[in-house]
Amino acid sequence: MKVVDLFCGCGGFSHGMRKAGYNIVGAFDFKPEALAVHAANNPALGPSPMPKWMAHRYRKKREFVHADLGNLLQWVPEISQLKPDVIVGGPPCQPFSPFGRRGGDNDEKSLLSLAFTIITTSVHPRFFIMENVPELQKTETFRKVTELFRNSGYGLTQRVVTTSDYGSPQNRNRLILAGCVGETDGWLNEYLDQTRHEHKPVIRDVLGEGFGPLFFRRGHYAGQRRSFFRTDERCPTITSTTGRGTRSPYVLRPADIRVLRSVGEGITVLGKGPDYVPQAGDTIPARNLPVGGQEELALLASFPANWKWAPEGGRAPTKADVMQMIGNAVPPTLSEAVGESLRLYRIGKMEETPDVPDSIHPLFYEWLRDDKAFDETRIESVRRHGARARALVAPRALSMPEQELKAFDQIVKLRPLIANDPDQAAMREAMYLAYEWSQALEGRPPEGLFSDDFENEPAAEEYSGPPTTRLARLLNASAPA
Repeated sequence: MKVVDLFCGCGGFSHGMRKAGYNIVGAFDFKPEALAVHAANNPALGPSPMPKWMAHRYRKKREFVHADLGNLLQWVPEISQLKPDVIVGGPPCQPFSPFGRRGGDNDEKSLLSLAFTIITTSVHPRFFIMENVPELQKTETFRKVTELFRNSGYGLTQRVVTTSDYGSPQNRNRLILAGCVGETDGWLNEYLDQTRHEHKPVIRDVLGEGFGPLFFRRGHYAGQRRSFFRTDERCPTITSTTGRGTRSPYVLRPADIRVLRSVGEGITVLGKGPDYVPQAGDTIPARNLPVGGQEELALLASFPANWKWAPEGGRAPTKADVMQMIGNAVPPTLSEAVGESLRLYRIGKMEETPDVPDSIHPLFYEWLRDDKAFDETRIESVRRHGARARALVAPRALSMPEQELKAFDQIVKLRPLIANDPDQAAMREAMYLAYEWSQALEGRPPEGLFSDDFENEPAAEEYSGPPTTRLARLLNASAPA
């Protein structure tokens, strides 16, 4: 499958997707240093394009501050010509990140998330995957983003994941927003569960025993309680500031003291006498801080050891440039896992269906008995087959029978074993009856939208009572105001 990487940076997202078996056919960004590193590590792709207006603005201001949405959309024709099956990308997260200035919706860079959305919906590949910080979900920008995607026919999986669950030694929470044309919401959830790693690596697994028992990462915002970590722990989020501040002494915090005492390394780090017990407020000389260098931090960010950070030709990126690339990058182990999840979805591979308790309201079965005149044998068949069908769609966390029926139809298309199951028709009938019952509770006949097999279903008898309120109460959902 062909992939285009928007806001590609130095290539973390691209590298992981390539390892998962995808063909990267285009990568776009607005920083020449990042594009040069990306090209050096993706020689088959060649240099990534930078429109002249971007290059001129970057040379003039040294940073891309104002997000000119109209100019960004100049990428659309070129991307369309590449005919991607998947568009991936991590738009700049600084407006929403707890580590940044958090300008939120008022920050001009917040428009870059909308730019990703408009470009993607204009090109309209079958799939997209957007990565960002979880805080994005609380913003007006995110509401606009999801609305645009839904209006363009995408079913969405919105999931906050921890990178250590997917092979990275960082405890870093990231938002994955994945879309598929014509799907229901939650379509990728069960596959993301399948690609989680049983073993969560720690710092020592990556840097080795030779690095020592301690790792120092300077805290750079008020909410961070400590900067010392044991190497048998997982690393906190790596940002562009991780390697800074080692010229001046460091003042210990109470939480740092607990770490130092737990490994018995306070004497070595502090440079005090053998009988000295570290205290909060002690200072540590900068030369004694166990700070990882660029190579170690890149490894902790799950880049391979042979990653080229100094491409041949052109201006070599500075240390600050590289640290910003590492801090901004999507961890390759995470993007590889997401790519593998998408591959499993495409081939319809699912783990054995778990046992899911019958969650439908008991009044449904009374309706079958009273309105449909089903006998107890047939009601039990509906109960049994409906439970099997709902177990298949349970990972999508859908709340309404209509959504569950659509999801079941999508699963049948993807899974030959289900399509050829002799009980498949009975499972679908049970799902359709639940949908028909929900429509009856609303005082509406079923629409018969989902399959030719059910277009001639009889209209449901109308029920009295305010529409939507009764069903919402029975399904433990929130009724509209």
